[in-house]
Amino acid sequence: MKQVGHATLTISLPDGKKEDYLITLPRLRIEGLWYGSPYIELTDTSYIQSSTGWLSTIKYQGKGYFSGKAHSFKADLTPPIGSGSRYQASAYEGQWNTTSKDTRTGVPFTDVTGPKEEVTVRPAGEQGEWESRTLWSKVAKGIRESDFDAASREKSRIEVSASFLKPILTKSAYDLVLFFQFCTNRMISVKDGATRRRPAPLGN
Repeated sequence: MKQVGHATLTISLPDGKKEDYLITLPRLRIEGLWYGSPYIELTDTSYIQSSTGWLSTIKYQGKGYFSGKAHSFKADLTPPIGSGSRYQASAYEGQWNTTSKDTRTGVPFTDVTGPKEEVTVRPAGEQGEWESRTLWSKVAKGIRESDFDAASREKSRIEVSASFLKPILTKSAYDLVLFFQFCTNRMISVKDGATRRRPAPLGN
């Protein structure tokens, strides 16, 4: 299932400056339906582009038939183009629901095994038909009641409905990262590492 849209994050630093981040969304896939233990898995690739020029490329991978672990990921963090040898690229891997580490040093990177705060959202009755809790309510109901045929049918209905939106959703994750250029005059291509110049924004 393709998640529509993207997220933005602004961080205020102690010196008064701000950093902005564009975060694209990975695809979702329901695994384990036929085994009676369904769970959501992240798939494909997502990106986090910073206004400082740093780029994180995150590749998600689930459990294979014979090897691998559920909820696995590998992330590459690359420095701004043109920064020379001042910064080094780094890589991380692990499971996004438990722990991960720096692949070069072995130093722990993330640990989300501690207490978690429940997400607070509007009641389903106040949500639009394409908002998550409403959209997936019948799938969730089928899973809770062990009616996996109903859950599978409803999941297929959602996917068919979403397919009609594809002509509208022409912007890929690559396009979104390229679009996030309010911080620099250089256009960064995450496809092939090539760069192109663009005119400065009007008024600057």
